[in-house]
Amino acid sequence: MGITNPDPPSTEDDVGFINKLIDWATINFNIDQNRVYANGASNGGAMSYRLAIEGGQRFAAIAAIIANLASPTKCTPATHPIPILIMNGTADPIMPYEGGCVHPPACDRGNVMSTTATVTYWVTVNQTEMTPSVQALPDVITDDHSTVTVYTYTNGINDTQVVFYRINGGGHSPPGPTQLPPALRSIVGWKNQDINSSVEIYEFFSRHVRVSPNRVFLPLVSLLP
Repeated sequence: MGITNPDPPSTEDDVGFINKLIDWATINFNIDQNRVYANGASNGGAMSYRLAIEGGQRFAAIAAIIANLASPTKCTPATHPIPILIMNGTADPIMPYEGGCVHPPACDRGNVMSTTATVTYWVTVNQTEMTPSVQALPDVITDDHSTVTVYTYTNGINDTQVVFYRINGGGHSPPGPTQLPPALRSIVGWKNQDINSSVEIYEFFSRHVRVSPNRVFLPLVSLLP
């Protein structure tokens, strides 16, 4: 990702580790491997993208929150269609909606594509319809300085889809029922309260189940300033 902080780059095989974790869970808990999911916010969202790119065949669906695809990236282009949910704020001060350096002005955490380019990437991988259905959700909480518009791209390979939640005015925080305290909000921006991201992700994953009632969720660590 072109990270410029002084720490040496990791040589760990993160994707290999998570694949081993899935194998371990399969052996020890008899999980249904057709219902494995990954989701994460910020750095965790970036890791979810990487899992979809490098190991998408192991996951039923992916959700990436307040995260864009890295640019440039060392990942090879994705070849496996996979249902994916993306949820980004247009006023995120850390993960730039329009792309560019992460965590400005330090810009010490790499660079990313724009959200539009990130969505287009997955629309292309899944070969969905290029024109989405668009739904403006009710502005339930009027003092959170944000609203939600959902773009749904359907009819992809193997019935895959891309669902993009544009959090209009939202900052670097997954939407949820409670507002951030002023001190934190001054750093990460406003948190949307019209939806609960956890509920939206669960319902998205539930639409992409295959056989078994067992689910495996891998929540990944969030990047905070």
